[in-house]
Amino acid sequence: MQYSTPFFDFVPPSERDRRLKKMSVGDALGTNTNLRDTFGELDRCGKRLKASSDKGLRDKYTLDEVSILIQKWYENDKGKFADLVKDPEKMPSFKRNTICGSIVTLHSAIKHSCKHEDSYFQSNITQCSSVWVCPICGAKIQARRAREVEEAVIWAEEEGYQVVMATFTASHKANYRLVDFADLLGLAYRKTLDQSKRERKKYEIGNIRALEFTWSGRNGWHPHFHTLFFLAADCDVDEFFAKIGSNWKYQCIKYGLLNAEDEKAVKSFDAHSFHIKKNGSKGFDLHYLTKSANEWGAAKELAKSTNKEGRVTGHFSPFQMLFEIATAENMGLRLRLMHTFVEYMLYTKQRNQLLWSRGLKALVGIEEKDDKELIDEETAKAYTLGGLTVAHWQALRSRHARIRYFTMLRETHGSIRAVDAFFADLDPTLPPLLSQSDVRLLEDPAAFEDPDREDELIDLIDYLYSVMPDDLTYTAFSPYNPFYGAIIEFMASLKARAV
Repeated sequence: MQYSTPFFDFVPPSERDRRLKKMSVGDALGTNTNLRDTFGELDRCGKRLKASSDKGLRDKYTLDEVSILIQKWYENDKGKFADLVKDPEKMPSFKRNTICGSIVTLHSAIKHSCKHEDSYFQSNITQCSSVWVCPICGAKIQARRAREVEEAVIWAEEEGYQVVMATFTASHKANYRLVDFADLLGLAYRKTLDQSKRERKKYEIGNIRALEFTWSGRNGWHPHFHTLFFLAADCDVDEFFAKIGSNWKYQCIKYGLLNAEDEKAVKSFDAHSFHIKKNGSKGFDLHYLTKSANEWGAAKELAKSTNKEGRVTGHFSPFQMLFEIATAENMGLRLRLMHTFVEYMLYTKQRNQLLWSRGLKALVGIEEKDDKELIDEETAKAYTLGGLTVAHWQALRSRHARIRYFTMLRETHGSIRAVDAFFADLDPTLPPLLSQSDVRLLEDPAAFEDPDREDELIDLIDYLYSVMPDDLTYTAFSPYNPFYGAIIEFMASLKARAV
């Protein structure tokens, strides 16, 4: 698709931005109970994030709560965000994301990864598998994707190939809609590679492309591509990328991302919109390829954020934005950032953060797996230590103790005695933990068909129902859960058998 009018001319300030500038926070709060309640929850999250940042911690669990609050706010009234998408009739749903981290059955097993010695996790916990909006799932996915990229670089070095990272971007303004600007940027990127097909066919073995976003109040959204090129040993790197850089500039002009008649804009484009780093050179860092949305900043950066309340010109990654949403004292800024994060949610839905060229994974010897499969892989290869009831998981989430809990598991090497002591200190009224044999009984499909084990199984299920808390906030029994009906039906069948 081509545009007759340059991009920088045809994108006016959106109606949304005009409304936000005119809207007072008081008006918004007075007419929207959901927003008022959301602000209250954000304040509580902000206190925890400030406290954890002072200790140098990365509280991805609290950041995830902030993300879920925004997703629920969106789900409450999708219509007010219709101007952020190209087709208002197809507003995506994030209901499944909002139950990420909830327990879905009567128990959750404590698992020790067989693949990674220091990795402990809980089974039967919902996972949204979103690399874009979930700090918890995103961290898991990014860690595994990073290992795949590292494997590719090692393979390339062993084969004698050259590894070069190129960055593609273009100038942007605050009034650009993300969906418009990012789509055009992606189009220009694809056309650049197509235009460079002759050089690429001769020297390129393959490439890995990463999509990354930052945002600032002054300049708006800044989507950009980091691409790792694997090139033949006899390739003249400078000549190769001089051609690609020239093509990138041509395509950006063609699709309205650069005004060729603006000397200042052209000079800035030449300086910042395309650059390369060779493997082994200063500044070459594979981390750029796998950080994307989930790199929400080191502890020192978060500490800086707490000292910059109300800033509108600073640059944020999406997860830094979550931190700012929770901690900002300027309510107008908070509301603006919430709208902006929703815009990001809508655009990244169903998009790939990391994309390998066709056939490259096979050459490297890496099995093709989607993000959900990467997360499920660890769950399938793990050793059972014991189990938690719904009450235990509820206590962990309601008391914001998941960081301390998983830290304790790693430090004690999964000691059940230590787990028992942890929960006794957290809440002395909690029921006893499930034993290793209890969990194995619950997870053995054959047990449900074995008459000799029926009484034991029914007694155990009956016990789990008896200790189920009245408050099911952190379970999958939520109207936001698209599988709510199926879960209720399944649980009813279990209860009927127990009775």
